[in-house]
Amino acid sequence: DQFSRPARLSPLEAKALLWALDFVGGRLPLVGEESLASARAKIEDAVGHESSTGVELGAVQTASESVGTALARAVREDQVIEIDYWTESRGEVTTRVIEPHMLMNSRDAWYLVAHCRKAGEQRTFRLDRIRGATALDEHFERRAEVEAVPYQPWGSSSRPDALAHIARVWCSPAIARWLAEEHPSAERFSDGSIIAEIPYASEEWLVKEITKHGGEAVLHAPEALRAGVAGYAERIIALYAAAPARR
Repeated sequence: DQFSRPARLSPLEAKALLWALDFVGGRLPLVGEESLASARAKIEDAVGHESSTGVELGAVQTASESVGTALARAVREDQVIEIDYWTESRGEVTTRVIEPHMLMNSRDAWYLVAHCRKAGEQRTFRLDRIRGATALDEHFERRAEVEAVPYQPWGSSSRPDALAHIARVWCSPAIARWLAEEHPSAERFSDGSIIAEIPYASEEWLVKEITKHGGEAVLHAPEALRAGVAGYAERIIALYAAAPARR
């Protein structure tokens, strides 16, 4: 009943929708992306080619369409797949046989959560670093232990022991405004800094989340993870010292 009459778009709304389709097209790991192209063509016909204005969409991390299509199909059909994966830390491409469980989008890129048979445990792969994907003639049974916890730190989990914990993090005035928009602040200080309460289910995620702020965020609690943050920061500094040309 809601679609008994055609949707009415203002010219500005139509242009915004065209820009959104341009941004999404080729970047989502979807099967049947031709439906997006069809929708775009219909909107462009209604708006008119001459009135369409270009816009710079910016640089984003993307995966090849063929890889995204193959992975989406493998996830949907529970099919074992072989991938060629670029490992940035080692600077090499490795071949892995994986059981793909889910595709998900984090803040910076699309990720594939899978059981890696080479590692014998769960691994998460960035789609833009997968150089090739070949479906194998084998299907797998879903593993209950494979979860999206590393990239959904505040999400729900089927395991009681994996539910989100709360970290208390001091944030300098330089980042306090942005962190306060995402997380509740337990304390605010006169210099503009805050204590933010950040939910997490993965300790690895929390360590990386704090370290990425380059010293503008300091972990107060849990104290047991402070050594992990310091150790991770030291490894990053050592990598930069070993390759100053990449700085």
